[in-house]
Amino acid sequence: MINFNINHQALQNILNNKQKAEQLAQQNFNLAFSVENFRTNYNRARELHLEIAKLEYSNKNTSAQTQMLNDCYRELQLELDKLNLKPYQLKPVYYCKNCNDTGFILGKECDCLKREKINLVLKANNLSIENLPSFETTNFDVYEQNSQQIMDIFKLAQNFVTQPNTTKLNLIIFGNTGVGKTYLSECILNCALSNNYLPIFLTAYNLSEVFLNYHTANVENKNSIIEPYLTCDLLIIDDLGSERIMNNITREYLYIILSERSKNNLKTVISTNLTPNAIMDVYDERIFSRIVNKRESILVNFAGTDLRLKK
Repeated sequence: MINFNINHQALQNILNNKQKAEQLAQQNFNLAFSVENFRTNYNRARELHLEIAKLEYSNKNTSAQTQMLNDCYRELQLELDKLNLKPYQLKPVYYCKNCNDTGFILGKECDCLKREKINLVLKANNLSIENLPSFETTNFDVYEQNSQQIMDIFKLAQNFVTQPNTTKLNLIIFGNTGVGKTYLSECILNCALSNNYLPIFLTAYNLSEVFLNYHTANVENKNSIIEPYLTCDLLIIDDLGSERIMNNITREYLYIILSERSKNNLKTVISTNLTPNAIMDVYDERIFSRIVNKRESILVNFAGTDLRLKK
């Protein structure tokens, strides 16, 4: 379950890497600098660098100073060898060489920050990118007679993710238990990750827990709990209708999320065992109008028999 601000947490993790790299480099340098011979030659090398720069500026010969500088370097290397240190270990060794673990390059997010966000999304849902199904590797033979219909649904779902300018903001997947709705949702998640989107995937049950946490949280903590679900590139809610309905909580906050995401043109995927009429009965007219709204939603009937019974 995600109950933190993904953007903040991901950046903090990147900055923690930066801090660790700099602390380790400082520790290595302090260790070397505690050795008198290293300290003497290090300080002398710095002085020689300045002398050489001044001589070069005056077009004077620097061969003697250069020789002394090389002698200093040899002494420094000898002391580092005794400590089993390499010269590069005296400076921070950043995990990301592109941004030096700052998370940004010229004001734009570095790929390392995007990858960290993705890792947090997967970790929060006990998923790994290696184990996620994909549109490309799906075997449609298991659907037997209606395989072509299912292939069309999968293609539609893939286009929903990969075509950013579509006027449809919601993909609603109806169907009985065990027909493959969660599998399709995970394919959508994989596709979103592969296209560098920041998605959130969770069950309706876990979402209801988020709502409860939000409802009971202190005012100063509320925004960090709900904000990720309002702002993520793609929100995937699996198995809507399986959660417990809490008065003054479930319907109200679900409507807020759907409404805010619609206002900000952000896409949402919902899978459910409920029929449209049942959605009206379980929730209310406002949520029904958000979900079963053909101006904003693509409604898909995932027909078929329970694949788990076949297995």
